[in-house]
Amino acid sequence: VEGIVREFMVGGDEAEAIRSVRELQAPAFLHELVKRLFVIALDHGAREIALGSALCAALCSKELLPPELALGCQRLLEAESDLRLDNPAAPR
Repeated sequence: VEGIVREFMVGGDEAEAIRSVRELQAPAFLHELVKRLFVIALDHGAREIALGSALCAALCSKELLPPELALGCQRLLEAESDLRLDNPAAPR
């Protein structure tokens, strides 16, 4: 999952990221993909935040993100205090 996210953040190839998620065939771990997308995005900037949001939207539209998406978002909320230490923009 980490590799998919990092490669996507560098290249921005949404189609490649979607293909990689499909090939992963591990829906139980996709909440980790969501978490990694936004943690990495927060560490970088506006471009990465936009990329992360766009990829999540694309994965949802293709019904590749299961209900575990909510778990990924919940994990981000639970980690907010730690995220805020590393990135003051995290609460936004």
